[in-house]
Amino acid sequence: MGPPPSEPFAHSAGRELGRLRIAATLAPPIADAELDPSCERAVADASELLRSLGHDVQEVDPPWAADGLRELFGTVFSTGVAQGIDASGRVAGREVAAEDVEPMSWAIYCMIRNTDAIAERSAEIALQAYARRLVAFLLDYDVLLTPALGERPLPIGALDTAAPNPMETFTRSGLFTPFTPIFNATGLPAISLPLFQGDDELPLGVQLAGRPADEATLIALAAQLEGALPWAERRPTVGALDVGR
Repeated sequence: MGPPPSEPFAHSAGRELGRLRIAATLAPPIADAELDPSCERAVADASELLRSLGHDVQEVDPPWAADGLRELFGTVFSTGVAQGIDASGRVAGREVAAEDVEPMSWAIYCMIRNTDAIAERSAEIALQAYARRLVAFLLDYDVLLTPALGERPLPIGALDTAAPNPMETFTRSGLFTPFTPIFNATGLPAISLPLFQGDDELPLGVQLAGRPADEATLIALAAQLEGALPWAERRPTVGALDVGR
């Protein structure tokens, strides 16, 4: 556990910001992920908005496109999922069975049960080394700006965790969200903001990531952006509850 925040986050939201150094990128950590043009446009528009607010925005290529990264993250993430399932079985006082969890979680559990402890620990260490490289890169910047997603919102059911091959859903979800898992892996703070809307009127967001334990800067910047471009009153004409009507 790190030290507690220096101030309540509600206070951080009202903090006056000076000129921040912001790195912007469209390069996803997952090399084969394709970006929807609207997601690219969101970063460009957010960059212009940030410049209008007095911040310095530079386009960068973070050192995060590494061979085998998806497999490393998949092993570490899946181990956590499997540990949670195993812990649930201990609480219940019996072995967990397939019918206790959704098919994708069960597929992950079965996969990790067949992975030896040395391979799991090696993946964790390699992912930590990768995280340190990214942290070192961010020392020159206050905030990193990326798309929030790689694609527009998917139709309900597109990511089916009960599909015949649920691990295909796991892989597909990574292509949909190529910019977010890296911050699960590194522990760096990140926040997604629905700054814009797509042609379908659904939110079109960007992601801001910060230095270790520097949530306060992200919250202050998010509040500044929301003040400049409020989104609370926006309502798309179509929502999940309209499906099938």
